[in-house]
Amino acid sequence: MKKIALISFILLSSGFYTFSFSQEAKGKVTIIRPRIAIWIDVRFKVFIDKKIVCKKLHPHKYLVYELDPGTHKFALQQSADGFKEEIVKYALNQTREIDVEAGKNYYLIVFIDAAEENFYFQQILGNSYKNLLKDTEEETECE
Repeated sequence: MKKIALISFILLSSGFYTFSFSQEAKGKVTIIRPRIAIWIDVRFKVFIDKKIVCKKLHPHKYLVYELDPGTHKFALQQSADGFKEEIVKYALNQTREIDVEAGKNYYLIVFIDAAEENFYFQQILGNSYKNLLKDTEEETECE
């Protein structure tokens, strides 16, 4: 009887370990678009590894993606009318690469440079992401 209990305990423990490990096998990337007075009406498309993952990232919102470990490329494209086509092309060519590690969190902010009519992702290091997240809501209408 003790052997059966011991074997059961070992099997359950190894299953729990496998389950716990598989939960941490991915890294988490949070994309934040703070509310900025300029370009407030511009909607952005979000690309990860050249695949569109969100067609309308609104101001004052954030997205969270779990990704496999490895290098991933992030890009933006504006989706509002009235902006120059070359800006759209430029933004897609200007990617931010992150080497995602399992169990780690990464934070990107949509950075808008109105003077240059440019926008791109900027990685946030340290704890400054906390204030940005506090003032935003999770994007629920992302197509």
